[in-house]
Amino acid sequence: MQMLFRFLILLIVCNVYSQKQDFVPVKPIRSYQIKIENLNGRHLHLYNDEENIALTGKYEITFFFLDNSKKDSLISDNGIIRKTLHHDAKYSRYSRLNINTIGKFIKGYKNDSWKTLYKNKIVKTENWKNGLIKGKYCVYNASGSILYKTTFGTQGNGKYKDFYYKTGMLKEEGNYENGKKEGEWCTYNKQGNTKEIVYYKNGTVIKK
Repeated sequence: MQMLFRFLILLIVCNVYSQKQDFVPVKPIRSYQIKIENLNGRHLHLYNDEENIALTGKYEITFFFLDNSKKDSLISDNGIIRKTLHHDAKYSRYSRLNINTIGKFIKGYKNDSWKTLYKNKIVKTENWKNGLIKGKYCVYNASGSILYKTTFGTQGNGKYKDFYYKTGMLKEEGNYENGKKEGEWCTYNKQGNTKEIVYYKNGTVIKK
């Protein structure tokens, strides 16, 4: 009986240890530090600071928009505002969009399950394999209601839609084939008007 008890304790300890070993810390990075390249239709994300480094591990990416309305903003440690020197020798402000995505990279390519958060609430879940979209995909509004749900299957084929999470308005739509963008892709502004139309072939832009 005592031997069995010792074995169970050892089994629990090994299980906890293995779970800790599988845990990959989330490393926060900002969208304006990321360079995205399209290689054979796959999205390769490169951390662009002093040099380009292919990302490996689990990361949290915070998205910002460039606001030129103020040229002399203060640097903020919380990532809301940052003063950055551009090639035109002018200072610009980056403002946070309250959007974060969390997921794993392997040699720069998105892999496994990814989730997008808006104000710390999950608004999108997706799956990737070596930079190609696969499997289940779901988008929610800021209140948690499903806006769109589909699956790209094991081959990565299907209709993609993304939304403005606060209003539920359609933001982007297009088709994936074999995990890559294909054909006409449209983006829309917050009023629902067409903002941009891009045509893809095997994941590569052929016409704007």
